[in-house]
Amino acid sequence: MTEVKKVSKEQLNISLTLRAADHIKQFLEQNPDKIGLRFLVKKTGCSGYGYVAELMAEIRDHEDVLVGQDSQLPIYLD
Repeated sequence: MTEVKKVSKEQLNISLTLRAADHIKQFLEQNPDKIGLRFLVKKTGCSGYGYVAELMAEIRDHEDVLVGQDSQLPIYLD
């Protein structure tokens, strides 16, 4: 069985280019019910798992971890 290594919140780091951050901010402005960006891993069918980035409407207790907030752009990991 594969060992799962847990990391602390302080060890998590995500960075975006300025262009990517501006693009995401535009999506958030167009969707006022969304509060930030969430990165997660989802089952994608026969090919296994894939990375997903989605705008989020709420923070899920005990599931979402804030890993970055630059220029009013909250970024969470699932």
